Amino acid sequence: MVGIGRLYVQAPAAAGYNRVDMDHQLPVSNSVDRVIHIPLSEAEWQAFLASTPKPVDWLRERIREAINKSQSPSPKPQIPTA
Repeated sequence: MVGIGRLYVQAPAAAGYNRVDMDHQLPVSNSVDRVIHIPLSEAEWQAFLASTPKPVDWLRERIREAINKSQSPSPKPQIPTA
């Protein structure tokens, strides 16, 4: 995978963002990428950013954990022997 550069999002300075905060390497691949859109109020977004400084990375990790958990075989219940 090759990076094509940086993504910069214009955000009001009053919101507390700067260019460095929104700097992400964009990977280029032949696969199809997916985007998740989650509507949040400004207050919810600010609270989320305060508790999770890298929200994109955090969400990606949670998704991968869920995938790994669903692919793991569930433990078989132990049958007590008499």
